[in-house]
Amino acid sequence: MFCGLTAKKTIWLKLRFTNATFFLVMTVSGKCGPPPDVNNADTIELKKDEYNTGERVEYSCFNKFTLDLRPSFSKYLTCVKGEWRGNIRCLSKYEHASPYISYKHIMM
Repeated sequence: MFCGLTAKKTIWLKLRFTNATFFLVMTVSGKCGPPPDVNNADTIELKKDEYNTGERVEYSCFNKFTLDLRPSFSKYLTCVKGEWRGNIRCLSKYEHASPYISYKHIMM
């Protein structure tokens, strides 16, 4: 195995096995690419191509959907060492409806 670090903070590994040689290249910049798509939501600002560790992006749900703000969810994703972290969920307004509402009320 051979490991190298280039000036651009890219780590490359050369792994040699009996029948094959593999190269693995990883960027260690700590930056994230554009934030991921979220079902039924979009970012409130234009997406950038690159984000630094610690930067966060706010999402807003589409019409007829509402943001789930229970403790395990948030309206933000945060760039942490090259990965987007966070949990966003948009619920249909019908998911908030009481199970006791009749079909007639939903059709109004």
